[in-house]
Amino acid sequence: MTQSEIERKAEEDGFLRGYHDIPDNVKLHKMSFVDLAALLASCEGGSAKFNVVERELKKHLAKDQAEINRKNTGQEISTHRQVIQNVLHHPCGPPEAAQ
Repeated sequence: MTQSEIERKAEEDGFLRGYHDIPDNVKLHKMSFVDLAALLASCEGGSAKFNVVERELKKHLAKDQAEINRKNTGQEISTHRQVIQNVLHHPCGPPEAAQ
């Protein structure tokens, strides 16, 4: 894509966003989950604005879920380490030593 095509596409996107009253990507990205949900509730289902806001809301949910999973995985690894350390440092020794 040439520079002039990129600029023309950006102008067209800006015009369409303005026409459909769709906030730009930066503003959508900065919005809280509650703000996005409220904006989505105000949109007509199936409209361009609805689709764009819904996509951003889903991205927000996916990011939050990934963060939760990352925290849970870290906690699981920490718990597994503690179990292994407890087994290895048990007064009777590791399981094979106790037999």
